[in-house]
Amino acid sequence: MKLLEIVSFLNGRESQYLAERDVARKKLEGVGSKYNELRVAFDDYKNKYALQVDLVKTLE
Repeated sequence: MKLLEIVSFLNGRESQYLAERDVARKKLEGVGSKYNELRVAFDDYKNKYALQVDLVKTLE
């Protein structure tokens, strides 16, 4: 009977670990998506800034 209790306890811990892992993976996917959006926005900003610098140099 003791072995069955130990197995049940460990299965419960494993289930809890798997649930926490799934939540962490979903958060990580969200962070990755947000990072990609911010990187694209920054690249766009950087390109616009470079064009403005070139335009100012041309006008001077």
